[in-house]
Amino acid sequence: MRVRYGFMERPDPEAVVRQLAAQVSGIDPPTCTYGFHSVHLQLEPSPLPVHLMAELFAFMQRNAIDPQRYFHLPPERVIEVGRLVEI
Repeated sequence: MRVRYGFMERPDPEAVVRQLAAQVSGIDPPTCTYGFHSVHLQLEPSPLPVHLMAELFAFMQRNAIDPQRYFHLPPERVIEVGRLVEI
């Protein structure tokens, strides 16, 4: 299932799972698993202006909040798949 939230909405994935469990049998909210993807950036050598933009982007990416913490999900029920992207 994919859930989307708007900019001003407060995301609560566990509430969505509870609502779904009330409508569909066989769903146990305390045991469901949440999946996320992550991107790890690796900077390649490049001309100075491009390199500075890439450094800024990488800095912002590193300091972005982790989805698990943003959605207040229990860590033992989160699966994260990541990949390395060279910029």
